Amino acid sequence: MRAAVDHGFGKLRRNTLIALVDHVTETLPGPGGEFFAPMASDYIKTLLCLLSRPALVEQLARGSAEPWLSCVEFCADAVSRYLDRADQDTTLLRSSPAPGTGQSLSLSRSTGRSSSIPTKRGQKDEPITHTVLQNLLECINHLVVAPHAPVRTSAHQVVRPILRILQIRHMTIGHIHQHSFATINTVLSRIEADETFFARCTTRELIPLVSHWWHAQKVAKDEMLKSIRDEMLKVIFTVSLQLESLAQVPGDGTLQKELEDLLDTFWSEYSRRDAPSQLQLGDISFGSAAVPDDYFRTPIFSLRSHNPEGERNWAVLQGISILECVLARLKSHDRPTSAGGEQPRKRRRTTQEPSRIRHQLKSLDDGTRFTALQAVPFLAQTEAFHDDEVWDLAADLAQLLSDKRPAVASWAMLGCAR
Repeated sequence: MRAAVDHGFGKLRRNTLIALVDHVTETLPGPGGEFFAPMASDYIKTLLCLLSRPALVEQLARGSAEPWLSCVEFCADAVSRYLDRADQDTTLLRSSPAPGTGQSLSLSRSTGRSSSIPTKRGQKDEPITHTVLQNLLECINHLVVAPHAPVRTSAHQVVRPILRILQIRHMTIGHIHQHSFATINTVLSRIEADETFFARCTTRELIPLVSHWWHAQKVAKDEMLKSIRDEMLKVIFTVSLQLESLAQVPGDGTLQKELEDLLDTFWSEYSRRDAPSQLQLGDISFGSAAVPDDYFRTPIFSLRSHNPEGERNWAVLQGISILECVLARLKSHDRPTSAGGEQPRKRRRTTQEPSRIRHQLKSLDDGTRFTALQAVPFLAQTEAFHDDEVWDLAADLAQLLSDKRPAVASWAMLGCAR
């Protein structure tokens, strides 16, 4: 059947497509809900072959979208069954609590359906293997990216098991994480304006997960890890507005600690890169040619087009600026004020500690200082700096204008220009 689908998918009518999907989703689950092991791998690959064609997914989502909804439910329940089985196998799960907050932990642990299937250690025929799990997550990703798919209807059902997968700390990072972050990014971008509470809870859960899976080892030649990081950066951009909203609400300091940990991870990894793996002056353009509003740009320069590596490096710096801005707002919101209102200007400047970016500029590590220099033009677009901090920062940058290293002096000029 898989060979027939792969050969003739271009001639499939909607009724035939629905019949194939129904056959797979109704045949694999047995009486207890567990997959029939000898057929699981090939049938899931057949389903993936169908769903990897966007035109076919759009046909499933037409009208009432019942075929699309049944397909999403089938894949999400299968992933939940894998996790329920993993819960009973201590070799697959973490030995310590997963990164996450107590506020949203119940949202990610609840699957909506409990499994009562007993699992025997050493069982040879596992119905849902690691490869089958990867194919199921890829199916879900193909389903949610359809333009007119009713993602909001199945958002909770899709996101909950995926968050549980990302919380398995001992799992080797790979395509499973790429599909997981990509799916969450798509779902959040579709529902964040409608399901605000769910989006905020998911955002709180994602921050420590991104920090955990953003490994510090070099990935210069590993395209898979680069792709996973691309998806994590997209998540940061997607949840930026939710983070700004969370920063306005007084909390217990957990969010601030999580943001600081994530920023430390980004700063540490980027500052340790060699020069070709960082954003270069040759990657940016100062020309007067019109640049689209949704492209990588600042008021004084933009990224040269057709430059994938430059886009990745730019995205890291912009992600750092977004998180630094949110953290600055969070700290300013939690900072106590005097009973008489705002303190006098001279007293405030003598008692206020230097901003994080100024602290990084004075670091003893060359990589950290250079990363801070590159981040200044991006931070200048945000509201991370107060008026007093701008003058102090300009004074710090002015001292670097005469640096003998051309790259340092050039980025210091760009910071002063903004």
